[in-house]
Amino acid sequence: MHLSTQEKIKLVLEAILVSILTLFLIFALFQMILFFFSRMPENLADNPIVQEIVHSATQPQSVYVEVFVIILIAVIVLLTVFWRLSRRRRRFEMDHIIEGLVVIANGNYSYRIEDIQSEDLQEVVHSIHFLIDSTVEAMEEERRIEESKEELVTNVSHDLRTPLTSIIGYLGLIESGQYKSQEDLEKYVNIAYQKSLQMQSLVNDLFEYSQVSHGDADFESNTFDLVQLMEQLIAEYELESRNQGVKIDIESNRSTIYMKADSKKLVRVFTNIISNALKYGGDGDQIKIRLEHRRTNVFIRIANNGRPISKKALHEIFERFYQAEKSRTDEQGAGLGLAIAKNIVEKQGGKISADVSGDWTHFDIILPLRNSAVKDEESE
Repeated sequence: MHLSTQEKIKLVLEAILVSILTLFLIFALFQMILFFFSRMPENLADNPIVQEIVHSATQPQSVYVEVFVIILIAVIVLLTVFWRLSRRRRRFEMDHIIEGLVVIANGNYSYRIEDIQSEDLQEVVHSIHFLIDSTVEAMEEERRIEESKEELVTNVSHDLRTPLTSIIGYLGLIESGQYKSQEDLEKYVNIAYQKSLQMQSLVNDLFEYSQVSHGDADFESNTFDLVQLMEQLIAEYELESRNQGVKIDIESNRSTIYMKADSKKLVRVFTNIISNALKYGGDGDQIKIRLEHRRTNVFIRIANNGRPISKKALHEIFERFYQAEKSRTDEQGAGLGLAIAKNIVEKQGGKISADVSGDWTHFDIILPLRNSAVKDEESE
C-alpha cells in the first residue's frame, strides 16, 4: 500500500512528537527517582546500598557509562516510536480498506484494494476480493440463467407455433369441409399428423434435455460390448443410409471393447450424431466410425465427408437450440440433439468435441471404460 503525502507527513510529525514525549517521560522518571531518594526516611537513607545508588546517580560517570545510558535511552525511544508508528500505519491501512469497501459497495465490483503490509489485514483483503469475485460470478450466472430462460421461452414458442399453426389450419379446412376430394382430405390429415409428430418430437427433446441438464435423469450402469452395440446401431441405419447413398463403416483396434456405463443413453448420443450426419451431410457419401480401446477410456470418432461445419459453428454447435443453418424449417429440429448428447456424455464422466479436417467433419467422444459418475450396481 502506498501512503499519501499527507499520511507520510502525519507519520513524521507523530515520530517527532513521540520521541519528545518519550524523552520527557524518561527525564521525569529519573527526577522522580532522585526526589524519592532525597525524601526517604533516615533509616533508609543510612542504608549503604541506597547511599551507593544516590552517589552513583549524582556523581559524574565515566564515558562508557554515559554512552551506555544514551544508547539505552535511544533504544527505548526508537522502540516506542516504532510501536506507535506501526499502530498508526495499521490505522491508515484500515482506513484504506474501509474506503475500498465503500467504493465496491457503490457498485464498482472491478475495484481492487491495494496490497497491505500487515499479513493479517492482507488476508482480510484477499478474502474480500474472493467474496467479490464469487458474488460477481454468481450475479453473472444468475443473469445467464435469466437470459437462458428467456431464450428457452422464445425458441420453444417459435418451434411449437409453426407446426401448431399448420395443424390448426389443415384441421380447420377439414372441419369446415373445404376439401374437394377424399384425396385432399387424406392429404390434409397426413400433413396434420406429420406436424403432430414434429411437435411430439420437440416436446420429447425438451423433456429429455431438461432431465439431463438438471440432473433429473436416471443413469443406469450396465456392462456391454461397445463394438457390438455400435454394429447393431449401424444395422438400424442400413436402409436409410442405402437410400441416401451413404456408406457407414466401422473399425476398431479390438474385436470387443467392454465398458460400464448407461448403454441406452449412449445410444441416444450416437443416434443424434449419425442422424445429423445423414440429415445435414449434404452430398456426403461416407460415415466412418472409429473405436479405440485405451488404458482407462475408450475413444470414439464419428466422421462424415458431407457439407463441413463452419469454424464459427463449431464453437456453438453443442449449445441449446443452435442450428448451423440458422433458418428454422420443417426439416430442421429444435437444435437440441447435440446439446442432449453433450450433457449425456459429460454426466457419464466423458468429453465430446467437434472439429473439421479437410472435407471431413468428425465428432470425438472420450468415455471412461468404467464409469464412476453413474450408480455402480455391483458395489451395492
